[in-house]
Amino acid sequence: MSVVLNAVRIVLEEANEPLHSREITQRILARGLWRTEGKTPDETVSAQLSVDIINHAQASLFQRTGKGIFALVHGGCLNLIARLVGQCQQMCRLKQYLLIYLPELIHSLMLLRRFSNSLATKSLCTTVTSLRRL
Repeated sequence: MSVVLNAVRIVLEEANEPLHSREITQRILARGLWRTEGKTPDETVSAQLSVDIINHAQASLFQRTGKGIFALVHGGCLNLIARLVGQCQQMCRLKQYLLIYLPELIHSLMLLRRFSNSLATKSLCTTVTSLRRL
């Protein structure tokens, strides 16, 4: 989650009610939760909220309740947990792919570079061991 969205989450949790993006931005800047040199910080906040809602749909922590007005989704913690679980699942799939394909790739590259077979095997074992610790 970006610095801006995390700051929005904090402000909306404290407000415990929907707020306009201008009010959210004023509170964020007043508390020093985010700094910007931009000329339209409230538009930046609104844009990031809109993108988050579009990209994460039901898993978003935020919802639009009116024009420029945003609130935390009821059950925001559950949405955050769902998002984190999704990210962990993606990482696990990546690790599985790495365990399958990376050792083969390393071995092939080392043989192409004419490393001895024992050195290639040793490097391969070290790589696989490191990946399993992830």
